[in-house]
Amino acid sequence: MRSILFLSVLGGLLAGCSAGSNDAAIGGLASATSTPALPSVFKAPSVARGHSTIASLPDRGDLVAYADSAAVQQGAETWHAVQLSEAHALRAIGDGGMVVNAPNGQPIRLKYERFVEHSDGNWSWIGRPDGSPNAPEAVLTFGEKAVFGSIPFGNQPALQVQTQAGRTWMVETDPRKLAAQPSSAPAAAKARIAGGKYGSIPDNKPPGSR
Repeated sequence: MRSILFLSVLGGLLAGCSAGSNDAAIGGLASATSTPALPSVFKAPSVARGHSTIASLPDRGDLVAYADSAAVQQGAETWHAVQLSEAHALRAIGDGGMVVNAPNGQPIRLKYERFVEHSDGNWSWIGRPDGSPNAPEAVLTFGEKAVFGSIPFGNQPALQVQTQAGRTWMVETDPRKLAAQPSSAPAAAKARIAGGKYGSIPDNKPPGSR
């Protein structure tokens, strides 16, 4: 009788220990396999995930990929055909900045500041040249079928991102040629360089048009 009682008590203790061990193991497993914190890119603009069809270049570490075609000269401006990566701009939010290569290959390091979602469904990536808190803002505005913006370029006129005739362009302005143009031309060009608060599509003609 005592043997039976002893075995019953021992069985209960073993069962309790086994249950406790299982609970602990399950808890440890749940902790180990719990969903990790969402990467910071998911804090990006809600409208932007897969939003732009014209800036659909995959993120290969660069915002801009220059085309092999020759640049187009138009007055004081040189238009370079490019492909753009909205995916890279989104990643740059989490990374805290990005590097944009100028047409001459010079890297422009931009520090991320904030983004703005617009009522029309577009969104803007806003930053400044790294190490230059008083420099003009770099603004890149992404829409489904257009991207436009302004990127400070040292002592040179800001680079302009344009969309014309379904193509995206990086536009650089030669300040010497700009100064030599008729008085009405610099005003229009300077307006394009300055842009609006978050950039605007300029009222100009695409290269080669009349």
